[in-house]
Amino acid sequence: MTEADFSYSLIAGIFIVILTLMPTAGLRVDYVSSRKPYLGWACLAGFIAIAREVPDGFLGLYPESNLIYLASSFLQFLASLIFLVSLLRINGVLGKQEKAVLAVPVAAWMLAAIYLVFVGMPQSVAVWYFVTTPVIAVTLLIFLQLLRVGGDFSTSQILLLVSSFALLSLRAGMPVSSSMEIVYLVYFLELMLFPVLLTALHLSEVQTAHEKVKVLLRRRIQSEANVQFILDYSMDIIVAVNSAGLLTTWNKGAEAKFGFTSEQAIGKVHIDDFFVGYYCHREVEEYREFDSWMENADGETIAMKVRIKTIKESNRSYTIYMLRDLSAINEVVKNHAENKRERTARGQ
Repeated sequence: MTEADFSYSLIAGIFIVILTLMPTAGLRVDYVSSRKPYLGWACLAGFIAIAREVPDGFLGLYPESNLIYLASSFLQFLASLIFLVSLLRINGVLGKQEKAVLAVPVAAWMLAAIYLVFVGMPQSVAVWYFVTTPVIAVTLLIFLQLLRVGGDFSTSQILLLVSSFALLSLRAGMPVSSSMEIVYLVYFLELMLFPVLLTALHLSEVQTAHEKVKVLLRRRIQSEANVQFILDYSMDIIVAVNSAGLLTTWNKGAEAKFGFTSEQAIGKVHIDDFFVGYYCHREVEEYREFDSWMENADGETIAMKVRIKTIKESNRSYTIYMLRDLSAINEVVKNHAENKRERTARGQ
């Protein structure tokens, strides 16, 4: 290898490392945030693929070294095997059947390794296929596993299938390449396709997380709508304030009684402003109840039964005020008493 060829090979190796490192870092972030085991395995496969560039660099200097080729092929096989394990771990732990399937290419690679150590580099297409069969078999299993868990065939899933099939085709076709130029071309294409696989898996996880967030948002919106319905049609006036006393919730009963719309009240009006006389909002440790006079937007005073409860969460607290118009209650009681007297009089 000339000095220029070595420089080109070094630059290409650095490019492959960077190309592989980016999706590997993304998978690492996914794993840290979700703790899904299959993401950890995929991340490990990426790091092994990066480590493969070390013997590959020396292989450019010593192309006839069967030990360096053995190290390179081992890391290539191991990265593919670990990636297959990550796909198998998507739906849970590995069962006996999956472990038996994984044992077959491992045994085949051990036979190929023994051949490389004791015989040397292959000299025919048939022997090349014997040596590369383990990694081809693992790549085929990757493609079949992706077909099996295809699901709705999203964009990321299609990218996984296409890249795995392309990788399978390149690895299966490399032993029959007719010239060294084609061998190098297929080799670099094969190196670039594995990061594409990792990227597609990362995109698949991002897409899955995005769909889960959309579902949670829909549920939250529906839940908030249900809560707002209860608040709006409750017989009580229900408002909530933050720790400073500013209104954060304002139902229709409050609008009708006090004359302020939600836009006018929320975040702009302090709960103290509705009380006649001196009142200073403060959070209460336990449920509290008292009677008080309150004032609406027109300056009319209203006798209210006030019930307060402060709710504290991890990073915030808010106080709920449940207000009931005592004059309305008294009117109901008065009407009920009059109706009762009328019925009694008619009965006599």
